Amino acid sequence: MERESLLPPQVYANNPSNTDRLINASLPLPVANGRDQSMIDQEDSVDRKCSAAPAEHEAPAGMAGSNIASGGSSKGRGGSYPLQRHHLYRGCSSFHHHAQLFDSDTSRPRLRQDLVKVIKTVPHELSLINPIGLDTRKVAKRTKLKDCVLPEIINVGLLTIRRRFYSQMKRELASNLLMDVSVSGKGQQRDLQVAIPRVPFGGGLVMFGEKSISMVAQKKSKQLFNGLRDLPQYGHKQWQAYFGRTFDIYTKLWKFQQQHRQILDTKYGLKRWQIGEIASKIGQLYYHYYLRTSETNYLNEAYSFYAAIRGRAYYSRAAKEDRSELMVKKLRYYARFIVVCLLLRRMKLVRELIAELDRHIADYTSTYEPDDQIEWSLVLDEIKGFITADSLVTVLHADTNPIVLSHRLSPLTTPPVEKSQYMNLTLQEILIVGSASEQVKFSELTMDMFRMIQTLEREPQEDYNHIYDASPAPGRVPYGVPGQKGYIENGERPSRRENPHKYLLYKPTLSQVLVFLASGFKELPANGALLLYLSSDGCFSTTKHPEDMGYDLGGVLTSSKRDGEHKKQKEAHCLYPGDLYPFTRRPLFVVVDSDNSFVFQHIPRYFGQPLVTLMSPQDTPPAFQDQQHNGSLFTLFLHSPLTAFCYCCNLTSIPIHHWERCQSFVDRFVTEASRLFTRSRVGEYDEDSSYLQFFGDDFLRLLLLRYVFCDVVLHLHRAFRGRQYRPRCQPPLPEAELLEHPSLQHLVLDLAAHLEVRTHFMDNHEID
Repeated sequence: MERESLLPPQVYANNPSNTDRLINASLPLPVANGRDQSMIDQEDSVDRKCSAAPAEHEAPAGMAGSNIASGGSSKGRGGSYPLQRHHLYRGCSSFHHHAQLFDSDTSRPRLRQDLVKVIKTVPHELSLINPIGLDTRKVAKRTKLKDCVLPEIINVGLLTIRRRFYSQMKRELASNLLMDVSVSGKGQQRDLQVAIPRVPFGGGLVMFGEKSISMVAQKKSKQLFNGLRDLPQYGHKQWQAYFGRTFDIYTKLWKFQQQHRQILDTKYGLKRWQIGEIASKIGQLYYHYYLRTSETNYLNEAYSFYAAIRGRAYYSRAAKEDRSELMVKKLRYYARFIVVCLLLRRMKLVRELIAELDRHIADYTSTYEPDDQIEWSLVLDEIKGFITADSLVTVLHADTNPIVLSHRLSPLTTPPVEKSQYMNLTLQEILIVGSASEQVKFSELTMDMFRMIQTLEREPQEDYNHIYDASPAPGRVPYGVPGQKGYIENGERPSRRENPHKYLLYKPTLSQVLVFLASGFKELPANGALLLYLSSDGCFSTTKHPEDMGYDLGGVLTSSKRDGEHKKQKEAHCLYPGDLYPFTRRPLFVVVDSDNSFVFQHIPRYFGQPLVTLMSPQDTPPAFQDQQHNGSLFTLFLHSPLTAFCYCCNLTSIPIHHWERCQSFVDRFVTEASRLFTRSRVGEYDEDSSYLQFFGDDFLRLLLLRYVFCDVVLHLHRAFRGRQYRPRCQPPLPEAELLEHPSLQHLVLDLAAHLEVRTHFMDNHEID
């Protein structure tokens, strides 16, 4: 079952039990990047035709001589008068002319009375006749008018009929709008007026002008698009049907302007910025659908439409319209395009877009002197600061040009694992909360959120061999030991959703955090796990003698403090460890990056379900405190271990050949840590073996092994001497068997020696 759509064909789930692949059938799925590109590319030829099109179109032959156009009497067997298609549209100017005469001519009251009779009769009569003809005898019989005068009355009254019943028609129009435009005869596309859409009205069909149809389509599309803002972001079933309806209407609207661009341009004055607005809305739909599904293919589709707007310069003449709101649309488009490019790691294009946005903001403020010029300047400063913070360590090409790296999960970064029957959990739901007050952010994405989003996504399959924007280095061999019994081959995963579902919350209220947690908890399938990531400022307790470990030690702030006057009361906008107790009924994996993270180590396992908590260091050495606004070091280790290692050693740039060599050290560390992990006591199954059950999931295993790398590096680093500078986890990992194992320490020291930063780390005799 397939349908024509803006999106590639719908893939329907036939197995109701496969919850990972169930997506509402009303929403067609883009299954791969580039599937919609042919639809966009069709505009090239249309654009060229529009530029060479004549200013006006001649009326079709036969129109002026038709009886209905001239007001003559009806002819034909049985007194049936055909309301020909070509008259209703190609005679549109004559039609409006008669209507104007009727509105202004008060000397023809009889015509008014006769018209009222026809208006009351025609809608009922339409259900009894052929859709493209009108049986004047039946109308005459009901109205007691002579059928010879009906053509003139109908000519004059059609506009009134349409206006009178427009409100009734609009509701039925929504689901069938432009249905015939997409399937009209291909041989009829020589003129817009020939390809007439048919819209259900009552029991029959009423024909309307193409301009009216497109206007209503655009209005309906805006209503549906704006309605998406009111939908809850949590849950899966609540919003998919609405997205499907919105995609459908934009599909028809987009194809309509593609097929009839020449007529819309020459006769109805279609502006290029209007086409750009449609494409921009489609790009927004794809981006928000990516946010709700976490599938990066939708992000690629959003990029395709945004890139088409820029490539075809749809907003190039927005400044000449002398309308400030058009310039605001253009600026917002640039901001959205930058976010998409950031997530796709197209950094070269990001820098070009920032330069263009800077120029457009300058033009906007100098031309209109708007009230929001300060806000747009802040937006520009935010994105520039965000780019700077994202470039802590630059990997350089041989010609000193920077290379952009991708840090999504791929066969190159998926660590191997020795199979066990107890590794039965998979990560299904993720809640990412970013509330760090001083951290750089852009478009409600803090740097920590931005990094964790990519860490918890898979690289699109077609992009496995395109890790860099440009790189002469040979491809790395993926992890694993092919052919060795007991190892999961990289890339071999069951047919399920590519990425776990994510919720992103920027400085939410406590109630929002709990609602989204409850939603993710509810959506968990069997053997599914929930991940909670918190990047927040600490909320410290003033209780001298704590009794309740869940609330008396403080927590993390979800948003700014609002109840500063009531110091004796608990902070209302603080997430306490005790708030997570109800959610431990299902497997829960918690990552806390805060200066009060250690309070979450006391969460009990009341319900016997797997529970793991990774906690960042609570203190930062003085040498690194000035850089905390660029993102947390702990999250950077979870995102890109080698980048964090270089940052700790004050390396701001590294050649690509050194990077590749150093990455091999990290790969060896992760492989060895995975082996030690499963063979230590945490790899033995018992009632408390939470680690073993989580270790079978690619994402959770990667986080655990990168946590081990972080702990070993900071333990050996001279600047991080002191337990307060090291992370913690609950349950505790064995130190002798894992965290302080000599083989792991030697790999870290070998990496430091290769980068010539061995002096930053302790000597062998200094290691505890």
